[in-house]
Amino acid sequence: MHGSILIGRHTRIGDFSKIQDSNIDNFCILGDHVNLERSAVMDGAKVGDYAFIADSILGRKVVVESSRAAPTNIDINSVIGNCVRIREGCKLKGTKVNPGLTIPPGMKYENRSLNNYQDIVELAS
Repeated sequence: MHGSILIGRHTRIGDFSKIQDSNIDNFCILGDHVNLERSAVMDGAKVGDYAFIADSILGRKVVVESSRAAPTNIDINSVIGNCVRIREGCKLKGTKVNPGLTIPPGMKYENRSLNNYQDIVELAS
């Protein structure tokens, strides 16, 4: 842990995770080997093992699935709305995701705004 960090109550952080200049609200779960830099994680979010999150905001009750075999990366000013589920292996850069959406596994988005399920299919790169 480096820099300014705020960790809320009843939050669990997995082994070997790195946190730098970030805010993690109450009731969050971060898996093992998570790398969190200059980001905000809102109440009740769950971040899977080996996820990389930088310069981004995760809304309340967001689920980021990630694994060693298929790590998920969210960075470059991405904003993830409340109750979004991001499946493992996704790469989001500068992407805004509206609340309640599910991003399928392995999807890649750069500088996109995902407002509905049609956008999720049409805007994938």
